[in-house]
Amino acid sequence: MNIIVAEREEFRNVMQNVNLVKIRIGCGNAWEVAPLLYTDENSIDVLLQPKDSTLQVGEDVVLKFQHLGYEYLVSGNVTGINQDRFSTVTVKYALIQKYHNMRRHMRYDTNLSVVISTGTGACGGSTVKNISRGGAMIISGADISAGTSVELSITFDSGNAFTSIAKVIRKSVCDNGLFGYGVEFTDISPECSRTINREISKYEMEYLKSLDIFREFKKGKSIFFDTRIAILCFDNNDNYSIKEALVKLGAENFEAYHNFRMYAGFFEEEQPKLVIIDAHCFSPDIMETVNFFRSVHPDIPILLVLPVEASKSGETDKLEGLAGEDILYKPLIYNEFEQAIVKYL
Repeated sequence: MNIIVAEREEFRNVMQNVNLVKIRIGCGNAWEVAPLLYTDENSIDVLLQPKDSTLQVGEDVVLKFQHLGYEYLVSGNVTGINQDRFSTVTVKYALIQKYHNMRRHMRYDTNLSVVISTGTGACGGSTVKNISRGGAMIISGADISAGTSVELSITFDSGNAFTSIAKVIRKSVCDNGLFGYGVEFTDISPECSRTINREISKYEMEYLKSLDIFREFKKGKSIFFDTRIAILCFDNNDNYSIKEALVKLGAENFEAYHNFRMYAGFFEEEQPKLVIIDAHCFSPDIMETVNFFRSVHPDIPILLVLPVEASKSGETDKLEGLAGEDILYKPLIYNEFEQAIVKYL
């Protein structure tokens, strides 16, 4: 893993597009998801529930978040605490590091039981420390070589079981004779695929609920609405920036879909007030979907969100029924996104 020290100016620019960070205070192992309030050339302000009365100025802090193919790790210390209904914690950062993160899916911290089966038998007593739709991080006493295929049987907190063939991508040595494994799911049955998608959706909602504290903090200053919004995604790796921005604005009634034609009945029955099409590139599929949707539901407005590179191609001019103001480019600028959403409410 090639770790790069990031420049402060680059870091400040990146932080303009980040809503949530994970924060670890002191020398513990627990990470808390926290809304980001403010960043300048020396420090970051994050919002925490005032539940930890032991939090003190001077404590060491590590922040982490993912952005545009990198995982950022920020080390610093607490320089200020403003205790009220919430805790506004100021962290002066000392070291900013990043490394290439090739994962396609968001990972969520867990503490799940897993049984690992190899050609020589099964090993229980192992733990899934984080999980995504595509893989997991496992701590185990079993000594397994990188590149080995194993069978995993994971039990979620709900009691639902998930089984998959997985390949060991990375192996590391941990304390107390344990090993850490990064595994990729390689063979999942349709039923188990549905199971993990349901369970990951629960983790996703818990993750996004971390923004509730921000909404309470901003109460009376932000808009709050119950408009039904549909998000069409063209990649199973959901873009969380749109969902985070919606929650931050006060939206709760939204759902993501990956196949417009499959869910055509939803649009007929529910009649969402707005459809956001989130695409990782501009392609003939995007053009076909927009034009088809326009022909079937001409009265439902569309907001198309594309990578900034697509703004240079001129191809979006071919889209029927969409004006320039109906297209935004990622990475999203919060105020610009807010203005685009408000006009549809």
